[in-house]
Amino acid sequence: AFETSLQGRHHGQHRIVAVLHSQVLLHARSAKSCWEPGHEVYRTATITQNIGKAEFIIHSTHTTSPQIKDALSDLPRIAKLVEKDTGWKLSGRLHICTPDVDALMNKIDSERAATFNIHFKTEDFAKIREIFDKEDLDAVRAQMNLVEAVYMPHLKELCLADHGVNAIGTSDDVKSSLYHELVHYLQDTHHPEFMAAIDQAKVISMRLNLENDKKNAKLIKIMENRVLSLQSMAEGQPTRLQQIHDKDYFPNKGNKDGNYKALKIVTTLLPFGLLKKVNQYIKGVDFFKVHPVSAPAVDQFFNPRFAETAIK
Repeated sequence: AFETSLQGRHHGQHRIVAVLHSQVLLHARSAKSCWEPGHEVYRTATITQNIGKAEFIIHSTHTTSPQIKDALSDLPRIAKLVEKDTGWKLSGRLHICTPDVDALMNKIDSERAATFNIHFKTEDFAKIREIFDKEDLDAVRAQMNLVEAVYMPHLKELCLADHGVNAIGTSDDVKSSLYHELVHYLQDTHHPEFMAAIDQAKVISMRLNLENDKKNAKLIKIMENRVLSLQSMAEGQPTRLQQIHDKDYFPNKGNKDGNYKALKIVTTLLPFGLLKKVNQYIKGVDFFKVHPVSAPAVDQFFNPRFAETAIK
């Protein structure tokens, strides 16, 4: 699921910032993980911060941008704001890394493989890539230089993309993205069954696609709609919270209100693969404009059966 929003003006130009935490399988490359035992470890400075009941392990690189450094220094404040706004308490251990674009793409591959390698044989990977890459992965790669942040639920890792000299966002842009991804981390820790339901719907859809039977078309559509409904719920909550709070929390963000109307307009210009991602944000925000966005009331919406019927 892409997290996509229009991100204000910089040097007189609008840009789209896509924040990816998709769970569609890619063929795993040899990805470097900054924490998992058995994975290659980044040779970087590591700082551990305990905020409430949560442990944040921050892995910095020599090329970390000033914007990311500023955002990470503000992590305690942002974490407390996320707890206050969601009504959920942070807990567990979360690794925060700052990879460059190439390393981030590898991590995304690794996350997707971790998501689905228990469901498919190795020989099916190539078939799955052939089916899904053109629509999904190509859209990811096209927007990768604009990615700000990613939360990876299977790796329990949050990445802030280090664009180096190519970074065009403000520190508050990065802080807002960090806020958004921390909401996803809370969704994952408080409602793991919801994340599992997204995985399950995608696995079923993939299996049906692999069978290459025209009789599966109706079932595939049902599964795709289920994924859209669940991911719209997941994206709607943090995006709506950003709309409500960005102007107060992150006043120097290029886009202070989500540019919701502009986002609806720009969808007509996007390739189909990316358009499906953007629609998740639009549908999710529409839902949370008229429904509670914080616990305890919000918890009912993360019942997978409710979400499948609440957002069409």
